[in-house]
Amino acid sequence: MKRFAIIFALALSLGGCAGTPVGDALRVATSTITNPVQEVNIYQVKTGYAAVLEVAASYRDYCWSRPFAALMADPIAKPICEHRRSIMRAIDKADDHAFDAITRAETFIRNNPTINAVSVVREAWAAVQDFQSAASSAAIITAAK
Repeated sequence: MKRFAIIFALALSLGGCAGTPVGDALRVATSTITNPVQEVNIYQVKTGYAAVLEVAASYRDYCWSRPFAALMADPIAKPICEHRRSIMRAIDKADDHAFDAITRAETFIRNNPTINAVSVVREAWAAVQDFQSAASSAAIITAAK
């Protein structure tokens, strides 16, 4: 037990010495670590998500604005709205996944300010990109308006 106390006392006395392994370890253990992911990173993801939501809403408005028979008679609307139910199911599923991923990332960043949150932000961004690809057919509608 005396040996442990002597080694511990020696480690504490060397802790103030810069450049020693013990001093570096103590400085790292007692310093504050800031998260490299800032709030602006999650806001960038949320801005991309909001843009895709606008595209999805435009698609929904366009394809449900008239009766299905009238849309199928329109040569422009037919290829866009012909499979509107399956497209909206894919968009809704991707939307739910993206929303959940963004919520998880925000919660992780809020609850763990000193832990690197790059992986959860990257996951949220990937979910938003999946949402964008699911809603990509709706981009034609937005450009046409």
